[in-house]
Amino acid sequence: MTTPVPPPPPGPGVQAPFAAPPTERDRKRLWIGLGVGAALLVLCCGGAAVGIGALVVNRSNALQTEAVAVTRQYLGNLQAQAYGSAYRLLCDSLRGTMSLSEYTARERARPRITRFSVGSPSIRGSELLVPAEVEGDDGGLRHPTLALVEEGQPAALRICGGE
Repeated sequence: MTTPVPPPPPGPGVQAPFAAPPTERDRKRLWIGLGVGAALLVLCCGGAAVGIGALVVNRSNALQTEAVAVTRQYLGNLQAQAYGSAYRLLCDSLRGTMSLSEYTARERARPRITRFSVGSPSIRGSELLVPAEVEGDDGGLRHPTLALVEEGQPAALRICGGE
């Protein structure tokens, strides 16, 4: 025995067995909701852009402050004739070209630093350039610009050229 086939659905104009949801004649609430959503989206994206910008500026300021501190520490070590401490502030590539004893001999051959001052750093590519004014015990005045780079784990600024 075969099962009966259901009849085809009724044609156009047939009333549905349930009531259709009412359509909203006034779309005011829809536009208010879309407007509030768009405003929140703009606020979030704008806040993220401002936050990223503040992070970049803060990082740049922190690097410049650290560059001045490292330069002062380096020149202070040379002034105190603490050549080992000054040598440790050099970047790996400079330390690879000369030993501590060679560095010490080179620095001892120069006039001893009696006074120094450090200027405002500038950024050039991946380097920070820090100008300084150095007075030696021979009365000579030099104006070296020290180049600092970020290296190591954790990253720290190191003297990697200049004078």
